[in-house]
Amino acid sequence: MFRGLSLKILPFGIVLILLVGLGSQAAINERVITVTIDGITVNYSEEIILDKEGFEKELGYYLDGPAGYLRGLAGETSARWLGIEAKEWSVSLQTQYALKTAKTTYSYTLFCTVHKAITKTQDKYTAIFRWLLDPFGLDFMDDQFTELNHGLFWAGEIEGIPTSLTVEAPPRDSAYAAWHHPNGHCHKHLWWKERPVCG
Repeated sequence: MFRGLSLKILPFGIVLILLVGLGSQAAINERVITVTIDGITVNYSEEIILDKEGFEKELGYYLDGPAGYLRGLAGETSARWLGIEAKEWSVSLQTQYALKTAKTTYSYTLFCTVHKAITKTQDKYTAIFRWLLDPFGLDFMDDQFTELNHGLFWAGEIEGIPTSLTVEAPPRDSAYAAWHHPNGHCHKHLWWKERPVCG
């Protein structure tokens, strides 16, 4: 987790800003990523489910300065995304107790809007997801994402952490299948057409 910055000067005077963890990494039990397409914007949420000790550390960092905490998470996350623009960052820390199971869940969820990931030409949309997939070493085709009529879904482990990734796209009559038209996907892209307006 982000806790500070480090500057390095590279050849030709380029300054590289590195995120430095000052505390121990919180124990992550699960990661749930959901991206929802809304016109030419992508709404991103990443829920990190922690153990109690990890959550208490995160809460402490948050209470020390919510703005700095959020800037750190946003910086850490957007540093791995290339070619897009992320805005409207927010974070939610939550504990949830269930009577039925007598268990408490500890998590934080990071939200933002992603711009410049979707292009529209006439009635055709194309979304590039290299920014989302590459940092995790994923590929819509090679990693056998489940093809649905409202997007794609994958679940597995990334660096030993159970992870799920859902891409919610505009619902269509057929699944977003590989190389399918008018809605489908390839390795890093998703595409669809606007539905005709009946009137």
